[in-house]
Parts: sequence; structure tokens; C-alpha cells
Amino acid sequence: MILIRTQVNSDGTDKVQFHVVLCTRSGYACQEPPGRFGTLWNIAMFATCARTTMPHFLLLAVSVIGLSFAGCGSTAAQKTTVPQGFDLVQGKPQAPPTLFSNVNGDPISLKFFRGKVVVLNLWATWCAPCVTEMPSLDRLASRFESDRLVVLAVSQDKGGSAVVTPFLMRLALQKLKIFADPSGRLFRDFGVRGLPTTFIIDPSGATIARVEGPLDWDAGDVVRYLTGMVEQPSR
Repeated sequence: MILIRTQVNSDGTDKVQFHVVLCTRSGYACQEPPGRFGTLWNIAMFATCARTTMPHFLLLAVSVIGLSFAGCGSTAAQKTTVPQGFDLVQGKPQAPPTLFSNVNGDPISLKFFRGKVVVLNLWATWCAPCVTEMPSLDRLASRFESDRLVVLAVSQDKGGSAVVTPFLMRLALQKLKIFADPSGRLFRDFGVRGLPTTFIIDPSGATIARVEGPLDWDAGDVVRYLTGMVEQPSR
């Protein structure tokens, strides 16, 4: 809606001030839309003009309303597409060719999983939030065919598989693939700041998104986002 306030200046001219207030379902006003709408929105949020003709005033008001909805529309669409907690990685760099190992101690790298969407989760047995999210990672893994999407939980425990294997037996995980990186090379090469941290890697090996902290990995918005990646045609 538009709130309009008028007052008479000392020189006898009228001054019209109008505020544009747009309420969304979440209860937040739409402020600072991205891209080219940012500057225009700041201009439109509070404008002051001297006495003008009615057609010009209506044209300006209609323009403000259009810009307001355009800005909020683009923000809403972005939130619908990218799940909350996902930070898109600028430039989509290739995942590092760092070696880690499977539960048998055999070396492996992310190149082995090219052609699949990879959910790479870095965790540790001593990290309570890591352990909390593991059942949802397991459920996520069960939703997809392993030739289309894989969920890799790579432990950062210094004790390696000897520590991880007995710990995971108590969790009764069904589909989650467990690996070990006792030297912490993935942690360093990905520039991780804390655990858990998860990376979304596309079939070409590009790092698409980063999630810091625990997440409900089989939530609807997450599953829809990953399904969209899986269903994208191969390039």
C-alpha cells in the first residue's frame, strides 16, 4: 500500500511525501532487492516532490508499485529455488582432487563420483550437531538411486575408520556411505571453518553450494532442489 502525507511549504507550495509499504506472507517488508532494483527501491521508498500534475503523480505511483512487486518477486523466487541454509559458491570452482579413504582404507577421490550429484558431508564423532543430522542424511541417500546422487559422509576423526566404524554401528544407518579423512586434507582444501560442513557438487565436479551447520537433509525444499540437479540434462 502507499501512505501519502501532504503539507504546505513556507512559500505556499504543496509538498507530497509518500511511503510504499509492502507486506509479505512472512511478515517482513521487502527491502534492498538484489541487482538493479536496489537503487530504484531506495528512491521509491521515500520520495518528495513539489506540486505536480495529477497524471505525472499517478505515473510515478504506478511505477513505484511495479518496482516494489518486481523486487519482492525476484527475492521470493530465489528463496523457493535455493533451500534455506544453502550458500551458493561463487564461480562454481572444481572440487579439489584430494585423496581420502573408504572404510577398508583404500584411497579414493571425488573424481571417482563424476557423473553424479555429490552431497559431501564433513563430520566427526565428537561433533554433536554432526551426529544429529546423520539420520536425515541417511534418509536423503535412500531417496535417490546411487547412480544419480550419492551422499558421502567423510569423517575428520584422527583415529580414522578404527574410531568411526564402531561408532556408526550404533546409529544403524542404512544407505549413507562412510569415508575417512584422518589427516583433515578435505577440511583444509575446501577451506572449512567448522563441522559439520556439507558441499553440493554437480556431475561435472563443480562445487555448487555450501552448508555450514546441521540441516534437515530430507526436508521437502532440499529434496526438490537436489532432484532438480539430478534431472538436469547432461552437458
